[in-house]
Amino acid sequence: VEDALNWPRPIQKPHPPMLIGGKGEKYTLKVVAKHADRCNFGGTPEEYQHKLDVLNKHCVDQGRDYDEIEKTWHMSSANQPSARLIIGEDEDEVNQMLKKCWMVEKTPGESLDQFISRVKKSRLVGVPEDIIEKLEEYVKLDVTYFILYVTYALDMNLKPLETFAKR
Repeated sequence: VEDALNWPRPIQKPHPPMLIGGKGEKYTLKVVAKHADRCNFGGTPEEYQHKLDVLNKHCVDQGRDYDEIEKTWHMSSANQPSARLIIGEDEDEVNQMLKKCWMVEKTPGESLDQFISRVKKSRLVGVPEDIIEKLEEYVKLDVTYFILYVTYALDMNLKPLETFAKR
């Protein structure tokens, strides 16, 4: 970008940290390797590791130190209720939230059990200890920053957010 209008000018020197989000392996991760201070993408731990491997290769190609780039992780889209953090004080509360999500988000013909199985594979679902265990998988991949969406605001209940914050 050249001659872009940016007012007021940033006060951080040389510039505010640049976070580039996206998982495109040919272009986006190449741009991350060249310009970003932080990368951001989601996925399961296995998918995330694959993206890191691709990013590392781009860093080598660019002559960039891979470890200079802070790794961040996000939970898919804020517009997908099933992509949000589903946390409860106990299993009954978690199951109630999963049922609410299923009623809104199920695919045609998908049973509650099928929905739960699908969501638990790729999302943060459970009691606080379950969530911590899953987040630790990403910490082992050098993730230092998480962007989470808390479910499920059908009733504008802040309890899931409070439960997460307590732990």
